[in-house]
Amino acid sequence: MKKVLLILNQKGGVGKSTLSIHLTRAFKEKNYKSAVIDTDMQGTCMLWSKQNDRNFTGSFVVYGVDGNVDKRDINSIDEELIVIDTPPRLNENNKELIELSNYIIIPAAPTNFDLWATDETIKFIKNVKPSTKIIIVINNISQNRSNMELDLKKLLEKQYTDIYVCDNMIYRRNAYIIEPNFTVFERKNDKAKREIINLVNEILDYIGE
Repeated sequence: MKKVLLILNQKGGVGKSTLSIHLTRAFKEKNYKSAVIDTDMQGTCMLWSKQNDRNFTGSFVVYGVDGNVDKRDINSIDEELIVIDTPPRLNENNKELIELSNYIIIPAAPTNFDLWATDETIKFIKNVKPSTKIIIVINNISQNRSNMELDLKKLLEKQYTDIYVCDNMIYRRNAYIIEPNFTVFERKNDKAKREIINLVNEILDYIGE
């Protein structure tokens, strides 16, 4: 059954495009037919795809969208797992995407401003579609591990009992830099690969795959 995962947060710089590319690449690594729909005007995912070599084994389809995405667009895509990357703002287009999505993944960083943005994003989603299943992925944007990300996880779980906060987190590493022909699977960084694989396994378990 086709499933749509929307990557959403009203704040920029939380790693939506990076997460979109790496989740989709990891889905492919686990033999799922997966693709990205890039709805961000910056077109980061689309640009990455266009610059890849034709023989890049880690490639997957990235669909660029100039306007709104509707149900017909989703149905016309053959892939079984569809990841939608979004721009850093909340607007009417997001409402349509929320309605179309089975799950919404919110990347959240452990800072006060990011927590506020995450809270506003959750309120927006629930106002559009209260029954939507929300997944939060904590992205530690600092260079070092600390207790901040664990404190954020506990806070989110306490504040939102109906939202799934992933145990597996993403940490700032050069391996996540988006450039042609490269994801963490093409770089020699076992920690980064393990992070993504563990995160994807957790997400797949949650969504019943």
